[in-house]
Amino acid sequence: MSHYAMPFLIFNLGGEMMYILHQRLEAQKITEEKSKKVLQDVVKHMFDEEFINELVKPQKMYSDASIRHVFEKLAHSSIMRLSTSSMNKLYDLMVMGLKYSFIACNHPHEILQFTLNHLDEIENIIGKLDSDETALEAKKCVQRAVNEIVEISKKMSLNDFIKCRYTICNFLKDRNIKVSIFLNCKIQHRSNGHFRIPNNKQYPLGFDKPGTCRYFEAEGNLKETELIANHPMKDFTHSTVTHSDSNQRTSDLGANFYSSTKPKIAQQEHTDDDNENYSFSAVKKSHDTTSELNFLANLIHGPKETKETFKVNLFSKFDIFEEPEEDETVETVEKKFEELIFDCRVSNRVNVDFDISSTPSNIVEQDDLLELMDS
Repeated sequence: MSHYAMPFLIFNLGGEMMYILHQRLEAQKITEEKSKKVLQDVVKHMFDEEFINELVKPQKMYSDASIRHVFEKLAHSSIMRLSTSSMNKLYDLMVMGLKYSFIACNHPHEILQFTLNHLDEIENIIGKLDSDETALEAKKCVQRAVNEIVEISKKMSLNDFIKCRYTICNFLKDRNIKVSIFLNCKIQHRSNGHFRIPNNKQYPLGFDKPGTCRYFEAEGNLKETELIANHPMKDFTHSTVTHSDSNQRTSDLGANFYSSTKPKIAQQEHTDDDNENYSFSAVKKSHDTTSELNFLANLIHGPKETKETFKVNLFSKFDIFEEPEEDETVETVEKKFEELIFDCRVSNRVNVDFDISSTPSNIVEQDDLLELMDS
């Protein structure tokens, strides 16, 4: 387990949350004054100096319940109020956006690049809203986070980045929620929610070409190197892109899928029927074994209960658990939302009165960051 994973997890999830909130506030024509206050307050709380200082300390990963609790507090740190179902939907979208970035990255150092992409886009969102004193303060908070994540990356070896990616992927491994925007881009399978990993037929800088064999002498000295004939990746080329330079942006991951200028992704010419033949799909379980176990479970527990419709305030009809119609476009999907709930009676408050005593007992030992958000 990596002790550097927490800041990468929180910063990237925070970026995904800002993307979604910004797009929803614009789509629902929330007044500019309210939109500015919500987004600026969330940013200032997310990148508060004391909170950041605690976050960047080497530490073990928090539980999923604790991470969700952090973002629930952030979402309610301004005048915006979300219902429980809205928060569930928001968190699911955040997690799936994050999961795609961590699964699709080609090099361990690319984690730094798409984290910086998230932070840059947050700063752009704040900059588009206003240039007053509050906006400038929010930008300074974002820049503080950028400086901290760059300093952390300087202390990390290549192996540390690999462990960080492994730790966060392990945290996200059971999340296979179908998101309409990913389904329409054909980067997610309709059958099981697994992501299609893009294949650019390149191997990253600093690594040998797949199929490389080394032969050593008895003394341990390298004798010769050769490539396996007819290796399936023999046509792969060597990427010359380096992701370790924090002053350059060399990755397209971490971009805002919900903006009007969303990144274009090369759509894969594959159907759900060819999952087994898609060599770069996420690891798949044995469907035969799973179906047999499910059948036995049904015999024991009786017939399955009918699931109720998943209704939310934040995302009306736009159900990420439901597969969209074949001819449904992203533009059509974006129109299917209900209103956010704002409590204007508390508009003068910057902080929300959070009750730590209501924290679930199983995450009491992990509430250091949560306590900071109450101060």
